[in-house]
Amino acid sequence: MSDDDINLDPATSSDDPEGGDTEPSATLPDWSAAVLRGGATIVAAGIVLALALALTAPDESSSTDSPSTSATAALETVTTIASPPVSSLVGPTTAAPTSSAPTTEPPPPTAPTDPRCPSYDVTDALPVQLCDEGDLVIEVQTALTETGFPIGVDGFFTSTTEDAVIEFQAREGLEQDGVVGPQTASALGIG
Repeated sequence: MSDDDINLDPATSSDDPEGGDTEPSATLPDWSAAVLRGGATIVAAGIVLALALALTAPDESSSTDSPSTSATAALETVTTIASPPVSSLVGPTTAAPTSSAPTTEPPPPTAPTDPRCPSYDVTDALPVQLCDEGDLVIEVQTALTETGFPIGVDGFFTSTTEDAVIEFQAREGLEQDGVVGPQTASALGIG
């Protein structure tokens, strides 16, 4: 007789109308069978836990406090049996775990705060001026740094970059407007 065949209702537990001793009826409500199976699972888990604790207890016949080799091997076996494989946990609404780590891209550069630049415009052609951003601005900032104007290279044409351009233009005898046009770009070696 299986767990599903047990009748827990005393009013219907006997097939004998007189109430005599006969084998219990084989009808159970659906919920009671689930309760019995759940209880069996809990009992089995308790047994596994008790076995694991017993097997990891120090071997009293030895002088060390570590578990015996046979107890460790038995515990590994119990753990292997008690742990379901991942494939048994994957069903139609779940997916198998993937081995690739999530990839994260670095955040885009944060535009510096400049009171004269409420926003920045991406540019890839001359002239380059205040409130522009992009690879061409990086080239200008790098060239300014290499020619003796140590400003940060971040790709944003701020007031700091404009001031360095004006100083560079003054040193080179160019018009001092803070705009990197063809003449200033040529003097910076950009081109």
